[in-house]
Amino acid sequence: MRCDLTRSALVLFAAAMLACSDGGTPPVSLSPTTAKEAPSARAVRLIIAPDSVTLTLSTTVSFAAYEVMSDSSRVSVVPQWFSSNNEILALNPANAHGVAVGAGYATVTARFDNLVAVAPVIVIASSKVASADALVIDSFSMLEYGSPTSGQSAYAPQMRARAPADHRVSVLVMRFAIPGLGNIPAFGCGANLADVPRDLFGEVYGDWLLEIGGAAQQASGTSATVTITFVDESGATGTRTVSGPIVHGGLPTSYSGGPNGGACFHGYGSSG
Repeated sequence: MRCDLTRSALVLFAAAMLACSDGGTPPVSLSPTTAKEAPSARAVRLIIAPDSVTLTLSTTVSFAAYEVMSDSSRVSVVPQWFSSNNEILALNPANAHGVAVGAGYATVTARFDNLVAVAPVIVIASSKVASADALVIDSFSMLEYGSPTSGQSAYAPQMRARAPADHRVSVLVMRFAIPGLGNIPAFGCGANLADVPRDLFGEVYGDWLLEIGGAAQQASGTSATVTITFVDESGATGTRTVSGPIVHGGLPTSYSGGPNGGACFHGYGSSG
């Protein structure tokens, strides 16, 4: 009897399955559970590398910035760069290349996407002082021309420089003074010179473009001055100040058509 009941149950089950295949109500199927996607990593803070540094006078340092993400990964970013004191650490904001130009304490700040990071810098003075004659300036002038971006006046230093015979010198920082333009930030360079004269020419462009705010605010004088901080092959540092005329002309032939504040001067192999 039990076998007959079992046989009857199997027949009824098979009939039900056949009815479903002929358009009847299909059996309920369970969908697999979909796993929730992990939330995207987000930036939680900004860091600077190196996060602190101690330099001797005339030495250089390059900074980098990273976003630290919520998953602990790091993403390289290109922030805005600032030095708290360009008389201690002259910082090129286009490439975060800094030069220690004075003894003391300064900070480097990076800003990116509403995040801020700060790195302290200590510069220790050097007792070696180089002779001003260790850097030879054969000629210097300041070219005034129409800016290709605004049509207003812009200025490009034109300089021929060299080291004395059988010597080498590295140009670290240049401070330009043009009457009527106010305070011009120090320009970190890092160019190496031998005893063969080199033309250091080109517009100071990008963040270093000396662009006037209006047509009536052009240079108010006829001469410009540059003060150059340099180091010779012995490691001694020195300065050299020269003046030259402001001359009117066309766009410098070195113009590249875009921001390039990371270069010292166009047409010259700068390490800065």
